[in-house]
Amino acid sequence: MEVMIYNFSADTSKLDLLDLLKSYRKHMELKMVDNHYEDGSTFHFALASFKSDKHALKVIKKFNNVRLKGHHLIVREYVHRSYSNEKRALNWRQQPWDGVERRGHDRRRKEVVKKHDDLFDETPATEENIRIAGYRNFARKG
Repeated sequence: MEVMIYNFSADTSKLDLLDLLKSYRKHMELKMVDNHYEDGSTFHFALASFKSDKHALKVIKKFNNVRLKGHHLIVREYVHRSYSNEKRALNWRQQPWDGVERRGHDRRRKEVVKKHDDLFDETPATEENIRIAGYRNFARKG
């Protein structure tokens, strides 16, 4: 199970979070994530992957709303979102909508997209600049 930890200050480091969660350190892996948006704002959060659901639920219960560097942490289960998991009607994009846009909050902000390597770049191939991407979502049995 993965747990999302957010609402901490920008100067909070991975070591600060590991010190807070020190009794669960051997049961988890922690990864810090920074999303940078076009308007210059950033969103910082951490993902903790636990080996067992029991430890993850204990961390959520124990550390939700705990203060760290003057901010109340929000700790909750991380839910992966998938486009194939939509529960809308199949033709929902084609239906007319005359109402006001309801989702103008921060999750609609555009992230800054980092430029990927050019396919026709003439630089020599090394281990560092070769990236192989799989397309397992597009594979079909047949």
